[in-house]
Amino acid sequence: MDNASAKNNQTNRRSTTLLDALVPIIFLAGLLALMVYIYGDAASSGPNQIALMLCSVIAAVVGLKNGVPWLKMVNGIIKAVRQAMDAMFVLLAVGALIGTWAMSGTIASIVV
Repeated sequence: MDNASAKNNQTNRRSTTLLDALVPIIFLAGLLALMVYIYGDAASSGPNQIALMLCSVIAAVVGLKNGVPWLKMVNGIIKAVRQAMDAMFVLLAVGALIGTWAMSGTIASIVV
């Protein structure tokens, strides 16, 4: 991107207001509460993930409204996921270890 288009992107971008920042959070809290009210304990089986995806779309719309380019949002998402990958792999490994211990009876033996 050349200097002129970078400067143009900065001039078209508006500052984020408190309301803009709170809109996705309020929608998320409301949708999660609604999902738990409707589905009860089964809300974590799928409806909560749908609420999270819908709120990410709402956050993207707020970003586009404020003049943030789509490519910049995508690059930010990729950067955040890349930073979280190490923790995700550790949690995946621990989950697999606990699962194999539970299936083999190791946890039951330790408890007894």
